[in-house]
Amino acid sequence: MPQEKNNDETLAGQAEDVRCYLVELRGGAPFLSGADTDLLHGWLNDGIPVALILASIERVAARRRKRRIRSRMSLTSCRRELRKLVGLRDKEVVCGDGLTRLAGEISSSITDSRLLPARDVLVNKLISIDANREEDSETRARKGSAACRCFHQQMWAAISSDHKELLAAAEIELTALKNLLDDTEWSACVLQVARDYVRSQYPLVSAQEVWERIHSSPNP
Repeated sequence: MPQEKNNDETLAGQAEDVRCYLVELRGGAPFLSGADTDLLHGWLNDGIPVALILASIERVAARRRKRRIRSRMSLTSCRRELRKLVGLRDKEVVCGDGLTRLAGEISSSITDSRLLPARDVLVNKLISIDANREEDSETRARKGSAACRCFHQQMWAAISSDHKELLAAAEIELTALKNLLDDTEWSACVLQVARDYVRSQYPLVSAQEVWERIHSSPNP
């Protein structure tokens, strides 16, 4: 019985990591739908790593950005991408210092003075995670992804003076949808697009990048 309890607690913690990451990415809507909840529990029970789920979320978000898809982001929309990543996982090898190199690139690419405190916390966290080789690669990827989520959360707060302008730009982009959505859906879409404007400026800070820096395809 104690083992079952610990397992339940572990799965609950993993599910919370995924929920928090998705909420931070899209903004608002703090709860998963019933369909997404069932899907997530199935993935975790099948042993799919949290970091791999988060990487699939980032990949789908990037594709939606290019195609200008503005519906609510969900785990259901990530199923196909996750299957691809699961298929690739067994063909990958673990890199030696991937997160340390990523930390250096992030340090040099983020120069906005308002973001420097959050940037430095993220950089130091990634280096610390990389240095702990007693942990397996999937645990390190999960922690690295969580550090990226915290950065994006702190970044959005740090640029509060820009929120009005970002939201206004998002409303203009979404004008064609305004009459098709109720007030709640409209507000959620506007916020998601506004936050995406900011996230897209820092592509290195993502669960996908963390996963790929820790895992890479072997040489042919």
